[in-house]
Amino acid sequence: ILHKFDTALGQINVYLRLFCDCGVPINTGGLPKELARLTNGHSGFETRKVLDMLPEVMPQGHLDNVAWLHAVHRSSIFLDMWREVGSRVILSSVGIDTERKEGAVDVEGKKKAADQIKQLDHAAMMRDNALSHEKVMTKLVPEVKLEWKKLRDSVKVGNIPIPHLEQTFGKVQSMEDTVGELITLSQTGDGKPSQPDQKMQAWREQAMLKIQDFTVLAELRITLPAILKLRKQDFGSLFKTEEGKDQLYQKLEKLSDTLQSQWQSLTLDTQSKLAGPVKEDLGAELTPAQCDFLRILAEPASEDMVQWILLQRDQGQFNQYRSFILDSGAEANVVNATGSLATVRTALRQLIYQNPPYDSLRNFLEVFRAVDLRGDELVAHLTTVQQNFAAFKLIITKQTESAGVRACKDILHFLRAGVLVFESNPDAEKVLSIEPHDELRGGDRKSGAVLTAEEQRKASETKSLDFLLDLRSRIVMTEIPEKMEKEHKMSEQVDIFLAQLQTAFDMKEQIVSLHEAGHFVFQDGKYTKKIELSADRQGIVTLKKELELLRQELAAWTSVVQKIREDYYYLNYFTMREALALIQNILGLRRRNKFDLEEEKEEEQIHRKFQQAQEPDSPKGPGSQEGGTKPESSKAGDAALAAENGGEMKQEIPREWKCPICHFQNKLFETSCLMCTDQKIERPQHITDLIKLYGLKPKKRRSSRSPSEGRANFESVKDFISLLHLVTSNVDQRRVQRRHTQWRKEMMARTGELKESDNAMQSATSKYQLEALGQILQQLMAPSREQKAKEAKEGVSGGTRAVSVRSVPVPGPEARNA
Repeated sequence: ILHKFDTALGQINVYLRLFCDCGVPINTGGLPKELARLTNGHSGFETRKVLDMLPEVMPQGHLDNVAWLHAVHRSSIFLDMWREVGSRVILSSVGIDTERKEGAVDVEGKKKAADQIKQLDHAAMMRDNALSHEKVMTKLVPEVKLEWKKLRDSVKVGNIPIPHLEQTFGKVQSMEDTVGELITLSQTGDGKPSQPDQKMQAWREQAMLKIQDFTVLAELRITLPAILKLRKQDFGSLFKTEEGKDQLYQKLEKLSDTLQSQWQSLTLDTQSKLAGPVKEDLGAELTPAQCDFLRILAEPASEDMVQWILLQRDQGQFNQYRSFILDSGAEANVVNATGSLATVRTALRQLIYQNPPYDSLRNFLEVFRAVDLRGDELVAHLTTVQQNFAAFKLIITKQTESAGVRACKDILHFLRAGVLVFESNPDAEKVLSIEPHDELRGGDRKSGAVLTAEEQRKASETKSLDFLLDLRSRIVMTEIPEKMEKEHKMSEQVDIFLAQLQTAFDMKEQIVSLHEAGHFVFQDGKYTKKIELSADRQGIVTLKKELELLRQELAAWTSVVQKIREDYYYLNYFTMREALALIQNILGLRRRNKFDLEEEKEEEQIHRKFQQAQEPDSPKGPGSQEGGTKPESSKAGDAALAAENGGEMKQEIPREWKCPICHFQNKLFETSCLMCTDQKIERPQHITDLIKLYGLKPKKRRSSRSPSEGRANFESVKDFISLLHLVTSNVDQRRVQRRHTQWRKEMMARTGELKESDNAMQSATSKYQLEALGQILQQLMAPSREQKAKEAKEGVSGGTRAVSVRSVPVPGPEARNA
């Protein structure tokens, strides 16, 4: 009694856990709770009454169905059928007919149903129309029993169509599993739990033999075209006679045509009649692994590979190819494919090198069956060779170096001849590059060795950040060739290079951060640093020291800016980029407005015309002779030319010249810059030569300076005021004009003093300039009483109101240079 009770509980458990949860949505209601109650309270029940409790869970008829489902639950064929019939029952409940017709497949009906299903959310529809337990027992189980019985009967009498056989037994993985499926089908096909029967065993054995024949023919159906192609084309050179005189070839060709044309109309019984002659002709069956191997050989993608292998009779030559691949530093997949190629070639040596020529296809297949495929291992090797053969052949044909070897050679070159170049730039991609040593032209600066043509080409190239990133990616994916490892200790060199490169990347990030933080030295190419790469680890130490300096500078600059912005309130109205523009304006370094650009263009044109006018043999002027005296005839000609052009030649002479240091516009007759009195910047020589050559006097033009400006350029003042207009609508122009010259002198003088003793990053200089700007803005925006009184005496009254007119909030202390 207890055994029957436990068996029933186990069967119900399988039903709930497997059949109610394998793709057919079923609403089990309170069954799980009832099962748990009986299972957990098992010890408290009276033995004689336990069987009477089962009908409380489900009726006896349902219990019989559950027992039958338990008998077939290990069958993969039945589970597929359960899902298919369950889906059909649910779809039919919403008006979609997917009923399978007897005999031939109802193509039109299936297409119509598929179109209907495609328009719906199939998963949602199945979920929303889940079957109840009652409907499973009264609708689904009877239908699936009927389908299961039809399958059993069709297999028993042998009239099951090949397409249906492919969808059922054709999916079973092994013959052992097929035997198990047939046993289950024979014992449960009548809709009752399995019961042994001697009569069943007789037809089951016959069906098993026919299914074995089906398996052979199904494999041959897709393998015969490959065998025929190999015999006729790829391996044709291995045979004495043409395929037309080969009897087995002719038989297999006819069989292949029959299988291709009649496959869909065959049944289990009729196909078995074709298998007998095939077994007799082949002598023995081909294993699935052998069929896979032949099919891969016959694929179009393998044609080049097969022809190349056929030519590799010479073991020495093949070993040279293999050694070259290993020494070339090819990618790992090509190296692995080379090893697989050697394995395949060794396995096929007797088949394609020693035994040919063959009398017939039968002889070829006999030798092929003796090839040790090592299970499926040789098939996997052949697949690897096929996938990578193009890359393998490219390397051995062109004798080219792989990307990995080129990366190794680039690293060796840069370690002895490379310089890392850091330059502040708004574009982060242009901050870091690598260039050759300045002295490296025709020889190696470090070793004194003469460079090859390729090395000389590399020595003249500057590589970008993208190249360095690509080089790093290539080298980390490269298997270093043994030859390079022995000659150069390549692994160590790679480690040293990558360590230096990573530190360089970190330095680049710090430079970008300093630029964004508005550090004055790290703007628009002002900061440059060149560091030689080193083949030893000292280079890593050097770079890390520089990296630490940059980190310290960033921390210090951030702190300095925050402190100065706290001390000088009005500095917070400007971004660091705008603050730098104001400082450059005061120092006379910001002269890039339209007026200046036009004059620079005019000066460039004059300079170019002057250069073109010079004779090749004389640097002193057009047509001048030794001693610099111009002939009278030439003077007369120039005068006539000038008269014809309305004096145009004289108009080409600039009316002012600009100092290259402070950008101050000097009058043409001034021989040195009025502003740079300490350095005494001379007038450009080409203007002096033109004046002497033509004896010109410049026409007067309206001064670009206002009377109250003193020596400060009027355009600089306008530029300064325009920058102030970013934050205030009221700027007293007279106050700015009066103070601008004083600001410039004081800032230039102090800047010059600090630069002499400052560090490479000009930390003290930048700090002073920012503080000085803060003081200037404080004087403009909120002048003290003493300053107001002094300006009143000078005839300047009023102040600049700090009223922000920005469309966005002012930057504040944490403003970034963006």
